[in-house]
Amino acid sequence: MRAYGRMRLAGLVRGRKPGGETVAALALIAFGAIPFVPILHRHGVLTGATGIFPADQLQYLAWIRDLSHHPLAHNSFDLAPSKHVFTDPLFAVCGALVRLGLSPAAAYLLWLPVAAVALAVAYRAYVGRLLASPGERAAALVLALFAVTPAAPILGWLAGVSSPTRNQLALAVADSTPALQLWGYVPIAITLALLCGSFLALERALDQGPARGRGRPVYADVAIAGGAGAVAGWLHPWQGVTVVLVAAGLAALERTRRATLVCAAVAAVACLPLLYYYALPRIDHAWSVAQAQNNLMFGAWVAPAVLLPLGVPALVGLRRLGAGVQERILVIWPLAAILEYALDPPYAVHPLESASLPLAILAVRGLRRLGLGRAPAVTLLLLATIPGLAYAVSLLDKAIRQRPAAYALPSDDARAIELVTSSGVAGGVLAPNPVAVAVPGRTGRDTWIGHPSWTPGFDLRSREASRFFDGRMRPAVARRFVRVVGARLAIVPCGSSPSLERLLGPRTLESSTRVGCARMLVFRGAAARGLRSP
Repeated sequence: MRAYGRMRLAGLVRGRKPGGETVAALALIAFGAIPFVPILHRHGVLTGATGIFPADQLQYLAWIRDLSHHPLAHNSFDLAPSKHVFTDPLFAVCGALVRLGLSPAAAYLLWLPVAAVALAVAYRAYVGRLLASPGERAAALVLALFAVTPAAPILGWLAGVSSPTRNQLALAVADSTPALQLWGYVPIAITLALLCGSFLALERALDQGPARGRGRPVYADVAIAGGAGAVAGWLHPWQGVTVVLVAAGLAALERTRRATLVCAAVAAVACLPLLYYYALPRIDHAWSVAQAQNNLMFGAWVAPAVLLPLGVPALVGLRRLGAGVQERILVIWPLAAILEYALDPPYAVHPLESASLPLAILAVRGLRRLGLGRAPAVTLLLLATIPGLAYAVSLLDKAIRQRPAAYALPSDDARAIELVTSSGVAGGVLAPNPVAVAVPGRTGRDTWIGHPSWTPGFDLRSREASRFFDGRMRPAVARRFVRVVGARLAIVPCGSSPSLERLLGPRTLESSTRVGCARMLVFRGAAARGLRSP
């Protein structure tokens, strides 16, 4: 693999045209910037969200803001007390950058090129390890990074498909395509790169050939494999489980003392962050609620729809399986992802995120075995990528059009949020979504409603907040609502009812400050249950 890398570098230095793998890597980096095209055309203040599901990125920014002034983060999307129990290396580094003067959004955005390069380099290295032909390596790399199940555009654009099916399809597309992780989910993209590093190091640790004596010691490769698996599991625990399952499967197949010890060591190190995540919902009620609300039910058709397009030719490719540790990992890897999905963990589609890489390599081998010519192979490659990616772009465009304020706040709403940030009044914030979900990351204060997973009873709270800010509550009900919520401040975005102050009255409302068409309200006597004023 090192020799392959030196040849590629020498070719570029001598001025040869970059190969298909390099083009795919550069395309991946450009792909991560696609969301900025429609978002930058929006008028307003950018929130930092760039993905199809913007609340997730705004949740990350809330953690980053919290980690900028506390070693551990808590749940910012509820006014009930929540323990400071969470951290991870990426968000912790972002928190340190915020302390140096960056905004949470800017600190998080810095990871986008890092994630794109890491994903491109790692996938290219893994493909180069298992495929010899430059054309096959390029095809496998494109499929591994960009393949989207054809079921997405077929089902997604059918008028007769029900809304739940469309929602599950959107989730499956967004979560099973590695390149799409660059649309706001850079920790997952880095995690997928770490998996490649873990499995390549695991292979070196088990290598008993003559090259082992001239290389680094076994324990170094074991440390790299286990460390990469542990960091992967810390950033995204579903992939940490994948590392453990692959190590266990490999030990069972190898059946040697060396393999058992090496795989056990790698699995033990990779398990450490998984134990941490196992403990979180047991030590903090907010994590327990989030785990329950994030346990979405996916139809039995989701996994086949995601895996079969690459899985069918991959089955043909199994007949060309070579010898060696990495060849066994190539088979164990997708089986581990399927097993993890079948065990129905919270948000069960996450384990499928890494399966496209081994399936793409096997699929390319299968197509080679079928003896397809260049033109049919290129046609199949385009069908496996372009329609699905077009559907993903349509999902992003739809999300931005439906909830533009989640991506770019109207300027007056953003000014009202800044007024809350600088307010000397301590306490949490009441605001309607999508403004509310941006508040913790921008102000450091808790909100009564925000992220669907982290706000208890999110749907009910969302409806009640809408009734309040639309002025559809009777005065007595509105005053009781404010007392029950317990927020000290409220952000009234543009377009809200102009009669809120009259509904609340002077006994409930201490002050109202207008910022253009938005307002900031301060309530009297409300228990300040949110995060202290920064």
